[in-house]
Amino acid sequence: MQDNKIGFAGKGWGAVAAVKSLKQFYNLECLSTDGNVIDLLSDQSNLVNSFDEFTCNLIICAGYEPLIEEKLLSRYKIINIHYSLLPKYRGWHSTAWAIMNGENKLGLSIFEMNQFMDDGPIIHQKKFVNDNTSSATHYMGLMNTYIEENLGQIINKYSIGEITSKPQDKSKASWVGKRSQTHNLINFNNGFEHCKRLFRVLQFPYPLPQIRYRKEYYTVGKVVFHKSDVQTDIGRILNVDSDGVWVKSLDGYIIMNDIEDVMGNCINNNTFKLGSFIND
Repeated sequence: MQDNKIGFAGKGWGAVAAVKSLKQFYNLECLSTDGNVIDLLSDQSNLVNSFDEFTCNLIICAGYEPLIEEKLLSRYKIINIHYSLLPKYRGWHSTAWAIMNGENKLGLSIFEMNQFMDDGPIIHQKKFVNDNTSSATHYMGLMNTYIEENLGQIINKYSIGEITSKPQDKSKASWVGKRSQTHNLINFNNGFEHCKRLFRVLQFPYPLPQIRYRKEYYTVGKVVFHKSDVQTDIGRILNVDSDGVWVKSLDGYIIMNDIEDVMGNCINNNTFKLGSFIND
């Protein structure tokens, strides 16, 4: 291990992966409230309470959400890990949005932070093929594993000048926002492919896809699709049988099963009445 010290700030799965890798190369000063991150530190006296307390010049962020003041960006070299192929999908929940938009490639970027959203020069990127089947959780796991196995070495090479950062092409940039309960709703105005992607994005430990029925929210554990070009009311329950609750969508019918209320209680399909609308 080198004698030099660097800083780390963040929490969550990605932060755990980053710290596991970095501590193989560096002594860490750490800004985190994540017990799993803190438990990885060999010397917990190196915990700091704010960016102002860092004594090192280089700080790595992973899963750090608060905006960093511009004065701190001029004081430290701060590097961030973002799970998208920048300059696309700057912002929040980037892997989920990339899957929802049917991107052929998913991935992560390690970049120098500046005062703008995910805008700084790129140090390193890793791409993964979107197989159009695997879940967002699966790809987050792949990215975490890559960070755990490679981040320390990448930062080491960067710090000694073996890696040079490259500016992003803003003409290719896109920005996305935080996903909310509204984004969790099955949108029957869209086609089957959109629904399939939603079920890839919303798997444990994230909330399952939802519907709203008579002002109450329900999770949907399983859907199958029945192709039909008949023209009728989209979002309306038009059949309930042994196959499930049939709701008209853009491409035909989405048949819902394994429905639960917000408390996790199983709901009988006959609760949903013929002719009623979903998400009204």
